[in-house]
Amino acid sequence: DRSVCLARTYRGANGNTQTGGFLHEWRYPHMNEQKYVFVSTCGYEFADENYDAVRRRLDLIYGKQTHTDIFVGQGGVIAEKTLQELVERNLTRFTEAGKEFAQNLCLSDETKQILNKPILRHNTFVHALNMHWGLPVPGKGENK
Repeated sequence: DRSVCLARTYRGANGNTQTGGFLHEWRYPHMNEQKYVFVSTCGYEFADENYDAVRRRLDLIYGKQTHTDIFVGQGGVIAEKTLQELVERNLTRFTEAGKEFAQNLCLSDETKQILNKPILRHNTFVHALNMHWGLPVPGKGENK
């Protein structure tokens, strides 16, 4: 994690027992009051179970109540030039969410649902994945 440089060196502290937070104290006291939002993507269709270790690590570093996590699947779609217009429309959701977070220091459940919505529908994602890996695409001369 790139924010480790913002922590003091380990001094034998037991961490925050209420939040399960970091064993290190923050170098800057105001960081104890900060709210954070983390956004990450992966290549899987959905991100649901792919971030358990990341969530645990963020809880240890920042404390359980200090961060909002947005983990989204289909990250490879972002780089696909043929889907650029669709991707740009979807990325505006994150711009709007950033404004909401800046104003409220949190995201509504509705906003979280919008951000977690996959860019492509299941069948389209599978089709694109098969094409990317050079696999047969069902319905194109192959048996289903």
